[in-house]
Amino acid sequence: MYLESKEIIVTSTILNIFDNVAEKYLTRATKVLEIGFGSGIHLYRLFHKYGIEKFLGIEKEEGLNSNFYQHSPITSKKLYHEFQNPEYDSFYKVYKKYLLDELDLSTKSLLTELDFIDTFESKFKLKTDFLKYNLIDEKYDFIIASKVLHYIDIESQRKFIEKCISLLSDKAFLFLSFYTKTTNGISMERFKTILENFPTIETFINIEFNLDESENSLIVFVGNSIDYFNGEGDNSY
Repeated sequence: MYLESKEIIVTSTILNIFDNVAEKYLTRATKVLEIGFGSGIHLYRLFHKYGIEKFLGIEKEEGLNSNFYQHSPITSKKLYHEFQNPEYDSFYKVYKKYLLDELDLSTKSLLTELDFIDTFESKFKLKTDFLKYNLIDEKYDFIIASKVLHYIDIESQRKFIEKCISLLSDKAFLFLSFYTKTTNGISMERFKTILENFPTIETFINIEFNLDESENSLIVFVGNSIDYFNGEGDNSY
C-alpha cells in the first residue's frame, strides 16, 4: 500500500507538470508523440483539456506486459480484471471513466464509441516498436515517454533517447519518467552522458522520487531552444 501511495504521488506530479506545461506552452497546433501510451490518458487529457488534435500514440507491448497494465492510473486499475488483451472497447471504457471521474467532464463532451474507435485506429499504433517504426520525416513539439525507458534493454536505451531527440522540432521538449534502480534502470548521470551528444538540448525539470531501496523514479524534461521557455522551467512542482 505504501508503494502504491507513492506511485499515486508520482502520477499526480506527472499530471501537474503536464498541466503547467500545457497551459504555458502548448497550443492547438502543437504536435504530440507518446511512446508507450498505455491506457492513453495523457493523450486523452491533452485532447479534451487543451484541444490538441495533432498526436500519435505508439505502444509496443500488449496484454499484461503493456503499459496499460503496468503503469495506468488507479482509475484504470479498477478495470484490470476485465481485460486480458485490451481491445478498442477496453480503451473506450478507460477513456470514458477517466474523463468523467478525473476531469469531471460531461458525457456530452466525450467522443461516442464509434468516433473513439475511428480516432484510435488513426492516431494510436498498437504492437508497434518505436525503434523500428519509420518516423524519419516527422517532427514533434512534445514527445512523451512515461515509465518506458527502464523496460528497454540497456544497449537500446541510448538509441531510444537519440531517436526521441532527433524527432524534436526546433522549439520542442521531451518528457521522460523512468526507474533508476531496476534491472534496466538508468541513472541521471548516465542520462546526462547521452545528452552530451546534443549540445542544444537542456534539462529544465528534474525531479526524483525515492519509492523504495530498489525502485527510484525519475522525472525529466529536456528541450530544444530553451530560451523559448523564458526560463520558467524549474523544480518547483
